[in-house]
Amino acid sequence: MKIKKSQLRRIIKEEKQKLLNEFGPAGTDGASPLLDFAHAYANLGGQVQEQVEQVVIAHINHGAESDEFQDAVYRQSSGGIRHALRTLQNPLSALKDNSPQGSDPAYDVREALSDAVSVYDEGDDEVRRDAEAAGDHYDSRPTRMS
Repeated sequence: MKIKKSQLRRIIKEEKQKLLNEFGPAGTDGASPLLDFAHAYANLGGQVQEQVEQVVIAHINHGAESDEFQDAVYRQSSGGIRHALRTLQNPLSALKDNSPQGSDPAYDVREALSDAVSVYDEGDDEVRRDAEAAGDHYDSRPTRMS
């Protein structure tokens, strides 16, 4: 089943609103994994949320090995996707642990973000190998613009 960005965004907003109505605006410290995820996701900010949605949709619709997924990953900020994975990893793990058998959208999101980070890491490794083969020094740290 394919999912559109607008559908994913609507589902997340609806679920978040239901949880906020039921539990209030604060996190639950593990009492409600879904609400904890909603808070973590909300705290990512709009730009990172947009990037996460693009990566997850491409992963679900095309798979991790597809050109479409890799293109979607490279259109996003490596730092934003890495931040999202760090921020959402624990809430997603808690959701996965509480998912009914056969239904695990939390796994899909975590897998999409993990696969995206792997794409970035593989790209960095390839650039490093090419630079070394050319006799150049490769510094993986981002350069600062003045």
